[in-house]
Amino acid sequence: MPDVNVIIDGKSVAVPPGTNIVDAARHADVAIPVFCYHPKMKPVGMCRMCLVEVWTPRIDPATRQVVMGPDGLPQMALMMNKLQAACVTPVSDGMVIKTTTEKVKFAQRGVLEFLLTSHPLDCPVCDKGGECPLQNLTMQWGPEVSRFDYADKVHFEKPVKLSDVIYLDRERCILCSRCVRFQDDIAGDSVLGFDNRGRSWEIISKSEPGFDSKFSGNTTDICPVGALTNADFRFRARVWEVRSTPSVCTHCSVGCNLTIDARQNKLMRIMPRENDTVNEIWLCDKGRMGQRFFESVTRITTPMVRHNGKLVESTWEDALNRIASNMANIVERSGNNAVAGLISDSLPNEDLYAFRKLISDVYGSASIDHRLGLPTDVSIDDAPLQVGVGRDTNLMTIGKGTSVLVIAADPEEEAPVYLLRLRGIQSRGGAVHVVNSFGTKLGKTASSDTRIAQGGESAFALAFLKQVVDAQAATGFERRLRGLEEVRQQLAKHSLDSLLATAGISADQLKKVVDAYMTASNSIIMYGRTALQIGAAVTQNLASAAMITGKCGKANNGLIALTNGANTIGATALGIRPAKGGANANEMWSQAEQGQLRGLFIVGLDPAGKSERAAQALEA
Repeated sequence: MPDVNVIIDGKSVAVPPGTNIVDAARHADVAIPVFCYHPKMKPVGMCRMCLVEVWTPRIDPATRQVVMGPDGLPQMALMMNKLQAACVTPVSDGMVIKTTTEKVKFAQRGVLEFLLTSHPLDCPVCDKGGECPLQNLTMQWGPEVSRFDYADKVHFEKPVKLSDVIYLDRERCILCSRCVRFQDDIAGDSVLGFDNRGRSWEIISKSEPGFDSKFSGNTTDICPVGALTNADFRFRARVWEVRSTPSVCTHCSVGCNLTIDARQNKLMRIMPRENDTVNEIWLCDKGRMGQRFFESVTRITTPMVRHNGKLVESTWEDALNRIASNMANIVERSGNNAVAGLISDSLPNEDLYAFRKLISDVYGSASIDHRLGLPTDVSIDDAPLQVGVGRDTNLMTIGKGTSVLVIAADPEEEAPVYLLRLRGIQSRGGAVHVVNSFGTKLGKTASSDTRIAQGGESAFALAFLKQVVDAQAATGFERRLRGLEEVRQQLAKHSLDSLLATAGISADQLKKVVDAYMTASNSIIMYGRTALQIGAAVTQNLASAAMITGKCGKANNGLIALTNGANTIGATALGIRPAKGGANANEMWSQAEQGQLRGLFIVGLDPAGKSERAAQALEA
């Protein structure tokens, strides 16, 4: 559709149809003050701060044609003969918007004056001070003096502990509903609401325990005043005192962009860093409040070497020389395979690449791994490297015509921000189909929630592949793939009825999922911890389905694995895995116990703290 042409404060601007006046004004570099409006949420027009004059061409009731004036230009009429809320008013062709008239200024001053009638004068101690929209808008658009007596202010008990991490100051709250709408519409946790009315109208927690959501910290970011504060940052520092350093969260495979706000090299808070292709402006509470581990008093901050049986502080030069000397002696006495390396799959690609070069090229060892050798270790999964989602995939933009199959995974627990992404896809007209042997929050609102039998994941994946192969053949277009005939021969050994019985589902349930996958323009398969624990019986069959249909390796099509490490796929791609003849982590402990493994590099992992067997092997 063609753009809509409007005039805002004398500036002509063309914007897409459906754009509201607030966003259109930003295209013209005109600022319209807002409190309740947020670009990531649907507008509601609650605060009335964005009132503007909206003039539209006058329409003749009889002819339904634009009335033209003597000068040949359309006659303009004030919309509904009053000011309009810019956030909920979409633009129309020929519209003229005025944001600086006396009527508009009078309304803006009035709204701010009313908001401040019961707002406490505590900016010097408020955590929002320095980044507070209420402060900024009052300075630019508010009245110079207040006509209200300070003694008339309404006071409430405060702070109210909504949860262990979120506090509410009811006197500061301006009832914009941003926090309520975020929880309802984006997080899908309807745990906040309104209570009472008039000047006693207030925000309350509706859940038990209070504010029961994994995304509660985001409400403190979008609160336009200091009503909601985070216990992790409350009264710790002023925002102008902190220095922000960009970083990436390593708690899961999403890789949320964030900033580390520190004062005098001490962590004050974690804030989301905007990146629409990854996490938009959101963080889960674990990513926000679970980063203080690097402040641990047990953290080693200087090199330590063992001297007379005890670890003592040393210099980097001395420590590195000792390592190089010891490893060279081990290789000389026992050979290359007496050296091995373990490195965390949450480290960046640069570290992983350098580590592999050290183990493989410098010491010539094939024994390298990113796992700990625990019973819970999963097999190395190559599927995302082969048929992962392609370049330019953006889960924020896709909707209608998209189908996402979530199988053997719980995104809320394994990669929380993906839950917000999946809900967003649904809200834009896409479909999310969940297949699990257990219940999830995502399943409650998904397009379909197929509950399979315990241990039925492999049978479902095989049945899914079998139906996909048949459906692809029915289209008359079969891709030339090496090994396709072997896949057909393997599938022929299994009857669909027996697979469905093992999976515990009906043929109609399977057909619904397969049809959605086959007919969508964008088809994504997301699998998680349960699928990875089972291994190739699930992951490779899902990969085969993507490969056979060609729904992989291109934008918004392919597999997404919810891995345990933040960079497991990077580690796998860079060769952090046993090479031919090399030992995996589990085999390394056996070799250490037998005296075959004499030198071990460990980076970013704590095997002794996670495994008694590993601790004993390291002592051997």
